[in-house]
Amino acid sequence: MVSNLFFLFIYIVEAFIAFMYFSDNYEKKLKPWISIPICCALYCFAYVINFIFNNNVLVNLVSILIINVIYALISVDITFRSAVFHSSILLALMFLTEAIVQAISSFILNIPLDAYRDSLSALIIIGIISKVLYLMVSKLISILFSYKNNNVSKEVKKNFALFLYLLIITVMLALFLY
Repeated sequence: MVSNLFFLFIYIVEAFIAFMYFSDNYEKKLKPWISIPICCALYCFAYVINFIFNNNVLVNLVSILIINVIYALISVDITFRSAVFHSSILLALMFLTEAIVQAISSFILNIPLDAYRDSLSALIIIGIISKVLYLMVSKLISILFSYKNNNVSKEVKKNFALFLYLLIITVMLALFLY
């Protein structure tokens, strides 16, 4: 039961990452107070689909891709082709960060690759670290490749302390939980 609540929490975190990514890269069609609940509702729907299909990786990936495309088309000024492209980028980043964290935790912390299925603490460690890494990489890509006219150096300086803080907190949390 607790692991299911943690998975729901992970989906909500992924919703906020998608919101930030699309908001950073494109002009918004909706106000944030409308866009964020829509994004969270779509990701909760993805959670339900994932729960029904018993955490099937392929179903999860396809549902997240479709939900990101739908969310992008609803909330920001984007073409369908760009929505699919950027949703694919987010999906690849999510998958890669989870795989990297699982591999590193298996190697460094001697946690078996599938330990998150049996151990709540391993699930929390791997989940939090992978989502923080996902946030950091997606935010970095948003800063470097944004279609909006942003002052990149100002954005990097402003967000660097946040990234450093998240990284330090994640490492400390992982060490304490393990």
